Amino acid sequence: GYTTQPVIEMKGVLEKGVSAMCFCGKGSLLACVGADKKNTIAIYDWKKGGIVTQSAGEVEDGRRILSIGCDLLGGGELVTCGVTHVKFWTLLGRKMLSQPGNFGTQPGVMQVFFAPEFASAALENSRVAITGTQDGSIYIWQKENLKKVLKGVHAGEVL
Repeated sequence: GYTTQPVIEMKGVLEKGVSAMCFCGKGSLLACVGADKKNTIAIYDWKKGGIVTQSAGEVEDGRRILSIGCDLLGGGELVTCGVTHVKFWTLLGRKMLSQPGNFGTQPGVMQVFFAPEFASAALENSRVAITGTQDGSIYIWQKENLKKVLKGVHAGEVL
């Protein structure tokens, strides 16, 4: 049922606040981005009330994480997006590994990224991450590699 009472208190890691969050691991985990200078990412087991792992999300000046998305099918994959920031994460037990977005030969540009989501790619028989951009485009990623850019699908930001 529903409750108006706190379900979890996230103490000790994200002291300055939470700027973004999403559920992961088939809903058993809560991934949070801190409002601190390191954009700390903390993964909580909200049912048990404890932290699983944490990592600095972005430490370069001028960069900021604005959103986070998890693959709810339980693959342990996350994407963080923001101001000149797109990074792909893998949860391995109590560790988090990250890779920055790799544009390769695709016509993508580093800019402000928003609204990461995961979807099934029927033609490639795999999961892909989809991000919106400041210039109104949609980027499709396989792991950390940019696979396709859909330019100008929106007149403004794709949130």
